[in-house]
Amino acid sequence: MKTEKNNSLVFKGVDIVKCFLEVGDGLKDKDSIDFSVEAKVFFPEKEPEGFKVIMSAKIALDDEGFFLMVVGIGAFKIKGEVTEDTKKKLVNVNAAAIMFPYIRAYITTITSCSPHFVDPLVMPARFFHGDLEEVQNSEFEDESYLNRSIEN
Repeated sequence: MKTEKNNSLVFKGVDIVKCFLEVGDGLKDKDSIDFSVEAKVFFPEKEPEGFKVIMSAKIALDDEGFFLMVVGIGAFKIKGEVTEDTKKKLVNVNAAAIMFPYIRAYITTITSCSPHFVDPLVMPARFFHGDLEEVQNSEFEDESYLNRSIEN
């Protein structure tokens, strides 16, 4: 029997680095909610096999005085030798898809903690297509999160 070397994407976890919630008069009309999610990628120079996905989610309804922003950084590592095409797929599709449920669960948890102002929000599932924008240290507000070792 012939076996192939398994290249894998290792997920090290998500750190929520920013969360801002302003409820105003509350949020009761969840039918008109528009979620926006943006994901970017960062490749640390010191760890060529690792990368980080910076994902931000925003929910804003000005007429109800509701605003929620969550930013999380997910750490990933690629084990084994991979082609550029495989690496591109792991970074742009798989990593974002793995990380999104953590951001989604965090939003549901934080909104469920204040039931008098807002009903728990559950973001709809997202599919990620296309290339993630690559960021450099100088482009991110708090470089310490980006430079933290992926091994931690």
